[in-house]
Amino acid sequence: MLDLRKYLYLLALLSAAACSPIAPPASSPGAATPAVDAVATAVVATLTAIAPTPAPATATPAAAPSATALPLTAAPPSTPVPPSLTPAPAATPLLTACSLAYSAVSELFCLNPSNKPVRLAEHKSLGTLSGPLIAPDGKMVVYDVNVIDGTAQLWGVKVDGAAPRLLVGPDQLTRGDPNVVSSPALVEWQAGTHTLFFNTRYNLRSGFAGPGEYVNNDLWKVDADTDTVSSVLPRDSVGRFALSPNGKFIALSLAQAMEVMASDGGNRHHALDFQAVKTYSEYAYKPGVVWSADSTSYVSLIPSADPLAANSSATFYRIGTDGSAKSLGKLSGNFVFGGQPAPDWSSDGKHFVYGQAAPNSDVVTLRLVNTDGTGAKTLTQQKNVHGFAWAPDSQHYLYSVQPSTGGFVANLNGVSQAFAAGAQIVAARWRSNTTFVYYAKVSGNWGLFSQVLGQSAQPIITGLPEGAAFNLR
Repeated sequence: MLDLRKYLYLLALLSAAACSPIAPPASSPGAATPAVDAVATAVVATLTAIAPTPAPATATPAAAPSATALPLTAAPPSTPVPPSLTPAPAATPLLTACSLAYSAVSELFCLNPSNKPVRLAEHKSLGTLSGPLIAPDGKMVVYDVNVIDGTAQLWGVKVDGAAPRLLVGPDQLTRGDPNVVSSPALVEWQAGTHTLFFNTRYNLRSGFAGPGEYVNNDLWKVDADTDTVSSVLPRDSVGRFALSPNGKFIALSLAQAMEVMASDGGNRHHALDFQAVKTYSEYAYKPGVVWSADSTSYVSLIPSADPLAANSSATFYRIGTDGSAKSLGKLSGNFVFGGQPAPDWSSDGKHFVYGQAAPNSDVVTLRLVNTDGTGAKTLTQQKNVHGFAWAPDSQHYLYSVQPSTGGFVANLNGVSQAFAAGAQIVAARWRSNTTFVYYAKVSGNWGLFSQVLGQSAQPIITGLPEGAAFNLR
């Protein structure tokens, strides 16, 4: 009988302990703790949803400033929500997939199906987070950790509650020179896989030697499931790269050539040569590219050799996966120093948006033109124009006028409709052909908002810190 009483007493103690909250270990910003401590902290943090206050699902957005009667209107929260990173009183259920992820200072979050944030990682002891990218299947998110010494690390975390893992850091990217430290730079997921392709930049331990790109012009890949890192193309063999939508091809943009190859490293085709473009600086110009939706070709705009010459121009080319190159059309003007937004193509390859400023002027003319050089339309003429993205069906283009004029959606007829009047919009992405998400400061409050064409904006989450970044799947 005595043994039974002891057993019941012990059982009661265990039950009480199980009901007591356990606080995650504290972490001091900037502390020089090892990376393993950051991972241990993140494991505990994964089980707790901490984030800025999500917007109530039933809240009715306030009316937008009445500067326009157009149907795309701003809908700021009725009551500004102050920034907060206080842990929620109860854990939010973990996820099976992520469709919207965002970074906030040194933390990474994903929204669950109820638009409640789940914290996936925290790296206060290492540095700040940026560049979240959701895997094609939504089961993993990768992100950059920007370390205080100027280097960067690529980390990955599964959304099911697993601990974050270091995928790529300077230790895997050695160049054989102890004074040179390389870090991951541009990163892209390969469609249908957990493989990431990336290129690298470098730092000098002795400090920067002066102006320059400090890029290695290489290409690597890492399997995010096995952490296997492998070289695809050696240093100084490539400039920019872009994976095709189906993941089977890679567009390669060099300082004097355009190329294409299979993503397995084979069938590399040299498609086009052009004269090096003068930048009047310490970097080499490499043209941007946009893949067609069917992955059969990509388009690129190649400027003339001297963009400041009186007769400067640029020529559109379509590059096929077989290495064929076809000239589509030509435009006059300076497309290197001509102004912002930078040139951007629709995914069907038929339309093109670019900004140009007149000499000695800060007023930008934003134009939409067909890639054969015809049908030019002026979208706006204002200062501080920022371009964001084409809709997946190539029918609309998103841009904003900063700091606080708000956003605009332009159609192919050149007509722009306003949204979020008075908001400071710094990033926007399309979720579908008719819905987009943007990160903005509305009524003094930073947050993420969703908008359907022709309807009012809806707050997703408010109270975010300035400088947050987000990604959609």
